Amino acid sequence: GMEHRHEPGALSQKNKPFKAKHSTKGDAKRKNKGRVGSVSSTNPSGPGKTPRPGLKSYDKTRAKEARKAQLRLARSKAKDDVLYSKRIGGSGVGCPPRVVALVPISPNTNPNPIYSLLTNQDLSITPKSPHTFIDEHTNHRMTWLTTRGDDPFSILDATKVADVLVLLIDAANFPINTDFATLAYADKILHVIKALGLPSVLTILQGADNSRQGREIKKSVDLFLERHFSEKKSGGGLRLIEFNSKDPSQSRQNILRFITQQRVKQLTYKKDRCFLLVENFSFLGQQNTTPGNFGFQTDHAGNTGSGTLKVSGYLRSCDLSNKLTANDLIHVPDFGEFQISQINYGGNLDPVAFPNSHGDYSSQFTTLQSDPALQQPLTSLAESDNFLSEQNFGNDDELETQEIEEFKGLRKTVPKGTSAYQASWIVESDGEDDEEEGAQGEGVDNDDEEDGDHVEGEVDETGGIDEQEEEEEEVDIIMEEDATSQTDDLGNDEDDDDDEEDAMDTEEEKQEKLRIKQKQEEQEELDFPDEVEVPDNQPARERFARYRGLKSFRTSKWDVNEFLPVEYGKIFQFKNFKKTMEKVRRNHRDIPGVLAGQYVEIFIKDFPQPVAAQNNFVYSYFNDRVLSGKKLLILSQLYKHEQKMSVLHYSLTRSNNNDTPIKSKDNLIFINGFKTLYVRPIFSENTMNDKHKYSKYWHKGRTMIGSIYGKSLSGSSSVVVLNGNKEMVGSGKLEMVEPRRIQVKRVVLTGKVMRVRGRKAVIKGMFKNGDDVRWFKPVELWTKKGRRGKIEEAIGTKGKMKCLFNAVPGNDDVVCLTLYKRVYPKWEGTKLEAELYGGVEQNGMK
Repeated sequence: GMEHRHEPGALSQKNKPFKAKHSTKGDAKRKNKGRVGSVSSTNPSGPGKTPRPGLKSYDKTRAKEARKAQLRLARSKAKDDVLYSKRIGGSGVGCPPRVVALVPISPNTNPNPIYSLLTNQDLSITPKSPHTFIDEHTNHRMTWLTTRGDDPFSILDATKVADVLVLLIDAANFPINTDFATLAYADKILHVIKALGLPSVLTILQGADNSRQGREIKKSVDLFLERHFSEKKSGGGLRLIEFNSKDPSQSRQNILRFITQQRVKQLTYKKDRCFLLVENFSFLGQQNTTPGNFGFQTDHAGNTGSGTLKVSGYLRSCDLSNKLTANDLIHVPDFGEFQISQINYGGNLDPVAFPNSHGDYSSQFTTLQSDPALQQPLTSLAESDNFLSEQNFGNDDELETQEIEEFKGLRKTVPKGTSAYQASWIVESDGEDDEEEGAQGEGVDNDDEEDGDHVEGEVDETGGIDEQEEEEEEVDIIMEEDATSQTDDLGNDEDDDDDEEDAMDTEEEKQEKLRIKQKQEEQEELDFPDEVEVPDNQPARERFARYRGLKSFRTSKWDVNEFLPVEYGKIFQFKNFKKTMEKVRRNHRDIPGVLAGQYVEIFIKDFPQPVAAQNNFVYSYFNDRVLSGKKLLILSQLYKHEQKMSVLHYSLTRSNNNDTPIKSKDNLIFINGFKTLYVRPIFSENTMNDKHKYSKYWHKGRTMIGSIYGKSLSGSSSVVVLNGNKEMVGSGKLEMVEPRRIQVKRVVLTGKVMRVRGRKAVIKGMFKNGDDVRWFKPVELWTKKGRRGKIEEAIGTKGKMKCLFNAVPGNDDVVCLTLYKRVYPKWEGTKLEAELYGGVEQNGMK
């Protein structure tokens, strides 16, 4: 019969078959140890598809060959990078000579003898700097510079362009023990160099023999160098070479061999753009200028005028693919931005060409002419129209109605367009002097951070000043104006006795007293941050009329376009400045120009002409500084948009080596890449919020944001901050170009607890009258012991008030009220040196 076969039902269990012949992906990865092979062509991913990498058909032989190819590629790339970094320094055709700067870091050290020996110059005459020559032993071109150790600007200029920095130490002036207090001179120099960006470093020790004293000096030098540099003496980044005076030729060969074999560090500000170390210059096509033959035409009429400045030198950059076009703008240090009319390059221009080079140095040079239609404009300010600003000033009827509502019973004659707040400062008088004061009150107050608002006399109900107090009040106003710049927010004047004593002090004693006073104020600001008092003769609602209260400094909204100053109509704002400049640089590579590494002649048009007359800044700048070797003339390339005014924010760290108090809007010097700016920055905290708290002082050891109006600059270039005495007080980098960043100043009004009844308390000392209490009633209160509260009502007319808190306040607690206002940099606070001394007017901040 038929064999019975059981058929499983629909509900029977069906086990998934175990795939024993295949391993998991994790097992395959662990077995292959991260190596990925290619699928064989016999097993494609599908019909008509290209095989893709996989793990199922791993070919060990092909994978081993692929790994070897990758290693060869990596070795080749590393070798090319090393050769490229060495090639930047003049070892091949089309590359600029390597720049070597000799910096003496020992006091009373004369670098000229060893400088003349290393550069093959006559020892009997003053050596020329910069000096370019070809070394016959290494067949390298080198440009040597010498600096003045007592001038930080000279050291910074040399550090900007140097590929190798040679530190010269004299054993006769170096301490044997480890007492580094005597090395303040060397410490000051090295701090400045490291802040700007450290190139490759070589240290030369001269005058040390093999005696016991010489060995002690060498050990002391090693300790000193290890304290300043992270690299060890035997490392590749820092090396100490002893200069043997008995065999100078051998020492010279050792030094030059090390310099030519050293890798060049590619610093950011030298990699982003082309720059030119000027070796020769002339005006209006005359002969190259030499000491004793200035070569500039003299205008006997005394007019400076302008003309064409011709400069020549090697076009340099750490990226030799960068190029300079005739339509680019160029920055001349201390003078500003200028246009280029013509560039000559190639041919027989190079005065120190390789004798066996393959280039045709006998041919005529090539000329690039600028195109007026494509040339970048010099316009730095936007065209502003005050009538199109976002502020609504209203018409005369609205202003008059507003004045009547806010100042009942007060009638004054004020100029048209004067706001109610500005009208409160104008003293009504028929005299000419008072009219002048009223005209000054019409100007836009760009938020002087000292808030030295001139304190006027009390106004009676009819709006006039008491006739008996009028003469006395005029004297008080004048005293207040004189003391504005020397007093803080409290507005306290010095006593007459102190003024008489200060008049008898010498200049040094005055400076020392001022420094002590500023340190006391800085310490007081640290102990009681942002605390101010309401003046006795001025209502708080007028003194803090531009301030507002915030529920939360972190989360409360602040409109970035609200009540902007007039200066914001003159500057440029970018949607994303970083991406804009990246696109500009990509497009710039497609424009024909001169590649970095060639000897060029650049003709700068409309340059102010020096006149051989007294107090002519241009003449004295070139004659007394550049020609004498005290100043290096370094020109740098500017990209599109970098001539436009905006708001620059720098991330700055205060140095611990200088304890001089620095306030916001103090005069400082920014060495920003190839630019030198004389600025008055405002400081604020560097936080992730949309609002950043303004700081009155740049405290020691702290990192803050310094904001200024200035020309836009791309890249994260380093900045060195000097004070008026040319001492380094800090360093940092350019953080952003952004006018929309909000800096907010905070003031804290404080009061004392007079009487406590449960959670309610009577507070005194915060205000002087009941109207101020009612004016600031919506603002929340807080105490230093963590209580929160609000103003309920005013008590009497002396400024006392009843407040309610979330918990019972203590009798020793301090009640605070916080107000805020947005602050802006000083418009005339950013200048070049030529603008300070009447050379040119570039920024248009007049």
